[in-house]
Amino acid sequence: MRKFLAFAIIGSLGTVTNLVMFAVLVDFLHGPAVPAAILCYFVAATQNYFLNHYWTFREAGQEADFRIMRGWGKFLIGSLVGLAINLVVLKASMKFFPFATISQFLGIMGVLGVNFLIAK
Repeated sequence: MRKFLAFAIIGSLGTVTNLVMFAVLVDFLHGPAVPAAILCYFVAATQNYFLNHYWTFREAGQEADFRIMRGWGKFLIGSLVGLAINLVVLKASMKFFPFATISQFLGIMGVLGVNFLIAK
């Protein structure tokens, strides 16, 4: 339960990072939603990976930097599933909301469980 709560706290921080970046890029600067969503997803995923690595899923002892970076690469590849779900929800829901950031939030919520399984 401790790991899930830590994961949820870090995920909340990642959600804020994602949504603030997305709102600036799309709702304020009027950039295209899908490329912005991809960029925001990977920035937030990177932030979440390192915070989860050092707090949620830390193990006794220290890992070499190359192992941490290799794990980050694997995590990002695994995150492609979550990104695909996020983009589908984003595109499908943009018809219904005046601000794309609302759709991005729904996309983020749509991948919460998938992201936990990938991170674990």
